[in-house]
Amino acid sequence: MSSATLRSSVQTALGNVACLSAYTFVDSENNTQQTPAAGSTAWYTVVYPAGVEDQVSVGDPGSNRWRTEGMFFVRIFRPTGEGKTTLLTAAELVRSFLRGTMLTGGVHIGAVDPPDFDARYTEGSWSFVDVAVHYFMDVTG
Repeated sequence: MSSATLRSSVQTALGNVACLSAYTFVDSENNTQQTPAAGSTAWYTVVYPAGVEDQVSVGDPGSNRWRTEGMFFVRIFRPTGEGKTTLLTAAELVRSFLRGTMLTGGVHIGAVDPPDFDARYTEGSWSFVDVAVHYFMDVTG
């Protein structure tokens, strides 16, 4: 399974999270846009730091199955000065929606870590919170 399939599956799933319907998705990995269009009041992006792939069919001569495991972050932004309650509420709703689910393309979501928020999580006029999502997916071939 390609990283493009993972990204597509995650973006599709996040499009179904009701609390994110008022947020603009910014695909910062595939274009040069790093912040939302003027007038946006909230936005989110997905960050994929790394994943590892291991063969899981060792000892099974007829199989060639591989497992990719990793983590991605759903990074939710609101204007600085609104406080952390709105950010943390959105993060908890994302956690509840994703935890223990299977996305299209066979992406299995496991643990979804509680968000952390402190003063370091600001970028200019935006405050943000990260939701860490653990996943795995298997592929044959």
